[in-house]
Amino acid sequence: NELYAVGFSDAVYRLNLTTDDWRVDHRCDCKDLRAIDISRDGRWMAYGGRDGIIRFLGLVRSEHLLTSGAPPTSAGGLRLSPHLHYERILSIRFADDGKTVFSCGEDRRLVQWEPSSNRMVAGMDVQAGKLMATCPLENGRVAVSGSDNTIRIVDLQASKLIAKLVGHDGSVAVLQRT
Repeated sequence: NELYAVGFSDAVYRLNLTTDDWRVDHRCDCKDLRAIDISRDGRWMAYGGRDGIIRFLGLVRSEHLLTSGAPPTSAGGLRLSPHLHYERILSIRFADDGKTVFSCGEDRRLVQWEPSSNRMVAGMDVQAGKLMATCPLENGRVAVSGSDNTIRIVDLQASKLIAKLVGHDGSVAVLQRT
């Protein structure tokens, strides 16, 4: 079992929960990382920050073996998206199937990116404050929230707002579904 963390630097940290061994797993060229997620199957890590680029890394360890159909990678196993965001990425979440990632950030954009083809599947400018959290839902819907105290449910493929949930007294920084 491992815990990964990023924040305000170029380092991706890894804590081995069995041995309490805390160390820098690796560093990247973004000096201000703000978001990280691990795919449900534990095979992939996606992270990003100030430069608007998502880094996608296969977790190649004895307990994380890559299978055929894995996305192409550069030297060192790191795959970079194009500049998907114009400002900081604040949230990255894998789709349930692990084939795409959703991201949002200070530029008020919600993006779905497919690393295997290195293409943006969908993108939408959300008329809101800075977007701080995203969460894929069922039936192609995505929840997104941020500094305007509102949660929005959108159909990202159609670039359409489905519902607007108001009533929070402050920024909605984290979303999690059950």
